[in-house]
Amino acid sequence: MERIPKNYTSNPNFTPANAAKAFSAAKGQCKWACAMDDFDKLVKVVAPKKATLADAEGQYNEVMTVLQAKQAKLMDKMETLEQRLDRSVKEKTRLEDEVEFGTKKLERAEKLIGGLRGKKGRWTQSTTVLGDAYVKLTWDMLISVGVNSYVGAFTMALHDILIDQGHRHPAMIEHFANPNFCQKKSQTHNDTAE
Repeated sequence: MERIPKNYTSNPNFTPANAAKAFSAAKGQCKWACAMDDFDKLVKVVAPKKATLADAEGQYNEVMTVLQAKQAKLMDKMETLEQRLDRSVKEKTRLEDEVEFGTKKLERAEKLIGGLRGKKGRWTQSTTVLGDAYVKLTWDMLISVGVNSYVGAFTMALHDILIDQGHRHPAMIEHFANPNFCQKKSQTHNDTAE
């Protein structure tokens, strides 16, 4: 390739027009030689640029490989963070709902306690009275059955005397929940006798 510029194209008279004057077929050969010389010059200019481009593309590919790996890691991390964010938002919503529910429950409990506070004394007194009555209930029932069984066969006059004497007995007074127990039982007996 070095012979063409050295021997032919470097001569200013080597042109297709001058070659056509000498021989018509030489015109085509002259064009071909000039084109080859131009191609050789371009190759010599482009070849280093192609090598530089190939080197730059190699570096670019390496950088892109590293970049894609880092992007993949970043996307994974971002997806993980988005999932954590979703879970945290759901947990926050759940906790806010629980706080709201607990607050409402607490308000209702405070209202209930406020309403019950005034009834505490009455309930304490009722509990004491009912507790004593409950303890003496068994005695009331036992004595009631005994009295009805025993005095049921007697006349009303004798019946009233027996109940009156039994009612005044200290053991009876101590165990009866209701001091008027014998009188009530007597009235019940009278109602059933009539």
